[in-house]
Amino acid sequence: MQNIHVFRKPFQRVLLFVLVVLLPVVPTPADSTTRPASDCVQTITFAIPGSHEGATSKAMVIMPPEYTKPRAANVRWPAVYLLHGYSDNYESWYKYTRTTDRSLDLMAARFRTIIVLPDGNYSSWYLDAPPDAPESADWQWETIITKHLVPEIDKRFHTWAEPAGRGIAGLSMGGHGAIYLCARHPELFSACGSMSGVMDVRRFKDKYRLARLLGPYEANPQHWLEYSAVTQAEKFIGRQVGIFIECGLGDKSIIGGNQEMHRKLIELNIPHDYMERPGGHNWPYWINALPYHLQFMTDRLKKAGEPVNGFSNLR
Repeated sequence: MQNIHVFRKPFQRVLLFVLVVLLPVVPTPADSTTRPASDCVQTITFAIPGSHEGATSKAMVIMPPEYTKPRAANVRWPAVYLLHGYSDNYESWYKYTRTTDRSLDLMAARFRTIIVLPDGNYSSWYLDAPPDAPESADWQWETIITKHLVPEIDKRFHTWAEPAGRGIAGLSMGGHGAIYLCARHPELFSACGSMSGVMDVRRFKDKYRLARLLGPYEANPQHWLEYSAVTQAEKFIGRQVGIFIECGLGDKSIIGGNQEMHRKLIELNIPHDYMERPGGHNWPYWINALPYHLQFMTDRLKKAGEPVNGFSNLR
């Protein structure tokens, strides 16, 4: 069975629900050389800051089928930014879901949203590396996502270019990034979701290239504290923001940090949804989780529609 804790005002308490466990989806990743042949899927390249001139990054953008129809020429769409985990890239979410009934093409159509897959440069943790980090100029990934990718998406695609039109979610390293970036950028995002996210990077002092970004923990404990998602929780206070955090019961190295974040949000009186259910740190778990997160996001984001006197004409 799975447990969901929902902490929302005005109840000021934790509610427990017992739901039926879904059978896992076993993904078969598409060949890495395969590229989607669809007008609704594009890969974009955009300029980013770096130590050398001409640095670029990529992102994949999945649009609902309606997006390309002539009658939708004036429609604006919500956008969900979906972050990958450590050692993956911007294509990973698309590849691993492609042969399942939760492919991103189907999810974009079902939830009537644009899905954006940024690249996290293998191990960026979606952070701006501090100035004293090695090659700091090439690891400014918070800036890349928030100051370069988001404006690029709004320029190239018909999005609601406002916080009410954007959500951000991710798995593992990307779960950390989603909570971290949403907490720090209320001007951009109004909903966030984490699947098996690392909420406190201090739990992994010798792993996942974190010391390369933040320096050895013993010499830089303040960096590790400041760059943890759990430390950013206070920034959610007083905001109208959707927060959904979940983790598998079998994800032994990760679940403790998620429980810590859950307790912290309750202590701060910040409404949020928190779920634990059977599963581990793997693609079957994340693919099962994906539609829940997209439903959570799109329930809270501005719906697709034509602007009418500054408001959405729902379609």
